[in-house]
Amino acid sequence: MAWLFRHFPPMRLVMEAHANPEELRAVCRDTLAEARRLGMEVARLEAAEPYFAAQRTN
Repeated sequence: MAWLFRHFPPMRLVMEAHANPEELRAVCRDTLAEARRLGMEVARLEAAEPYFAAQRTN
């Protein structure tokens, strides 16, 4: 993901535009849950799950 943010400006812009990073984590959690419900393979999203699975309290 770090490579993506450095080398793909639209992704960096999306991340910077969100004032609430929890919203992005929620989207990733929901997308992964729906993919699993549908039986779809999403290897890269599953690999990134540790970054968004738990709600952070900073």
